[in-house]
Amino acid sequence: MRRNPSELQPREGSVTLWTVLTLVVCVGCVSLAANAGYLSLLRAESRRCAQAAAVTAARQLLNDDMLRSNYRSFEAEGRRLNCASEAGAIAGEFRRRYPIPPLKHNDIRFHVRDADPALPMLSYVPSALDVVISNTSADESIRGNLLLGGFAGFSHGRIAETARVILNNRVTGFRAAPRTPIPMVPLAIPDDPDARLSACWTTTIERRQGTDRLSRNSSGDITATGDRIPEIILTIDFDAPGPGRMCAVAPADPFTSAGALMKLIRTGITEADQAAMGTEMVRFPADGTMVKPSTADRTQLMSHLTKLIGEPRIFPLYDAGTRTDKATSGHTGTDRAKSGGDVPSAPKLKLLRPVAARIMSLQAAGDDNVQLVLQPCVMSTPTMVSEITDNVSNPYIWNIRVAD
Repeated sequence: MRRNPSELQPREGSVTLWTVLTLVVCVGCVSLAANAGYLSLLRAESRRCAQAAAVTAARQLLNDDMLRSNYRSFEAEGRRLNCASEAGAIAGEFRRRYPIPPLKHNDIRFHVRDADPALPMLSYVPSALDVVISNTSADESIRGNLLLGGFAGFSHGRIAETARVILNNRVTGFRAAPRTPIPMVPLAIPDDPDARLSACWTTTIERRQGTDRLSRNSSGDITATGDRIPEIILTIDFDAPGPGRMCAVAPADPFTSAGALMKLIRTGITEADQAAMGTEMVRFPADGTMVKPSTADRTQLMSHLTKLIGEPRIFPLYDAGTRTDKATSGHTGTDRAKSGGDVPSAPKLKLLRPVAARIMSLQAAGDDNVQLVLQPCVMSTPTMVSEITDNVSNPYIWNIRVAD
């Protein structure tokens, strides 16, 4: 049977319709993939923003104000508002690059720790801090950047990202990292935990019997005005420990020379130094060895310490009431032969715990000694390690960690 030629002509209308539908589906799929990728990018950027804002707020929260005497609740509230402002400034920088949701003050949430009656200032410091970046309704800035948003099924992009930072001050020890040395000065401060001896840390600083004559302003300059934070006046004594006497102390045998001690003051305890100690961590409590530099070394010591004025540093506390006896171990047979017998080693000090302080002033005291004025401070360092949850709270040294 022979067909009519008119029946063999293509159905032009039907082919055109299927082509249009195919194109529409392709455009929709491309729009869907592009918008999904774009929103994924915004969510990732929002999370980075929340993390950066949380760390910034935590660093702003941990400052020397928490050590002031007669600290009042409105001062704590002012610190929290400053935290929110600093975090908002960081979020604003992120929003310059991508249209992520804004950060509001109530998006920063504090989880307050239980108050410590021995350290009342810690009641104003949270154990954790959350920052939330979210949009609860259609965000015009996001919708305007979507590709055929309504057509592809996206009316607006939902973003809800939370970052938490943990504030830990239960110090077990310190661990150096690449390019991050432990900011510790090997000069030990006398202490009497029972507060029976004067010119010791607990009595002078924590019982607030010290003077209050110096302060550090926002520019970092030391001024002769009080700031409600006490100071302790110490003399670096190279002969004998005791109240009011700061001692040069080596954290391990490889650093018992004066040259090694000067290096630690200048650079802190690096990863290589820690490896030389043969330990993975500088722990507290511990034993330290007294170091007695020469007169020439003391001039160099003054120079190194002058460069640290106003800078936060970690100092160990030693027990000023007790000291272990001198020992003969740690010396070679050659040493004994030269001296005709056992060579007594340097005195050992019992290092109790670390604190953070600033050198406020420094001057020579006589021909041999150096006098310092120290003021406690608050600092955070990633080298701080906390392995035991029931460690005593340390109001001076903190670790800020972004929770997973």
